[in-house]
Amino acid sequence: VQVWNHDRNDRVTVHDYGDPCEGLRPVQIVAAKNGSFCGQVVVSSNAAISGVKVTPGELKGPGTIPAANVAVLYGRMDFRERKIGTWCDSLAGKPVTEVPVSKEGGSATLPLLMRVKIPADAKPGMYKGNVAVSASGENVSVPLEVEVHDWKVPDPKDYRTYMGIYQSPTSVALQYKVDMWSDEHWKLVEKSVAMLSRVGNKMVNIPVVEQTQFGNDRGFVTWVRKADGSYDHDISVVEKYVGMALKHWGGLDYVTFQIWHAAGGGGKGGWDTRPADTKCTVTVRDEKTGKYESMQVPVFGSEESRKFWRPVLAKIHASLEKMGVEKGMCVGILSDSTAPNGVFEMFNDVFPG
Repeated sequence: VQVWNHDRNDRVTVHDYGDPCEGLRPVQIVAAKNGSFCGQVVVSSNAAISGVKVTPGELKGPGTIPAANVAVLYGRMDFRERKIGTWCDSLAGKPVTEVPVSKEGGSATLPLLMRVKIPADAKPGMYKGNVAVSASGENVSVPLEVEVHDWKVPDPKDYRTYMGIYQSPTSVALQYKVDMWSDEHWKLVEKSVAMLSRVGNKMVNIPVVEQTQFGNDRGFVTWVRKADGSYDHDISVVEKYVGMALKHWGGLDYVTFQIWHAAGGGGKGGWDTRPADTKCTVTVRDEKTGKYESMQVPVFGSEESRKFWRPVLAKIHASLEKMGVEKGMCVGILSDSTAPNGVFEMFNDVFPG
């Protein structure tokens, strides 16, 4: 088993190994107050790696940076065939039970990323500590040195770079094999939303219609068919999702509602504009039976379409107004193409602005 230094900016591949003539050096991180900064070591072996445990200690200097501020993320090697080799392409919050030997590289490889969150009130200076690494029965103490400079990184919500990343509840359900909108799913979605707070995300995307480019089978809004044939609108998922984003991000510039399908459906293929009568369905639940089905929306631009969209958009807007984000309500998304003029005219008439 080897534990060796590896530059954070250099991709780790299964062909890498530590120089046996070079001892383990301190992981050196240059940092500023209120920011998160990373360093890296790699564990490798010519046999499978098991029993991995990494325990950070506190950092001492002009003050103390608690051990809880040192997060350890575990690299996962992507074993798909690649022309330039197999490398670490993702990070996990906990190690796998066993890191196998790569057939391509002939060794087992586990990058360890150490992310240090510097307190906003930290005193500038050099902080030193150790991170205990155990793997396959071997124990190694990794020195960690963090040089904190007297400059404060803004809170993510105040970053000047605009971040509008799509968080995907559907992807979360698929990755962790849970039912959409189950209690377990919501817990995982919230964790994903919370992670985006670290980059200062300012936008949520809501697929109202089914089978959009964002991979959703069902819409996030449900049309509820009543006994008399009329419809109500269940927007509880939208309200919970937007509320979750506000809780973790502190604000939202845009709440976008996917009502119009992106390009590629005009019958010619490619990225041509979809016609106003394109296939576009919403999710319907029968109030009496509880059964779900899909319903084609009226032709965009028609009077029937105006009557169809006006009440649901009004209900959504009223809910967003209570949350204080109604000015960020947007209808979309056009993607790489546009829509017929009648679509714009209709939505401007139904909901001006």
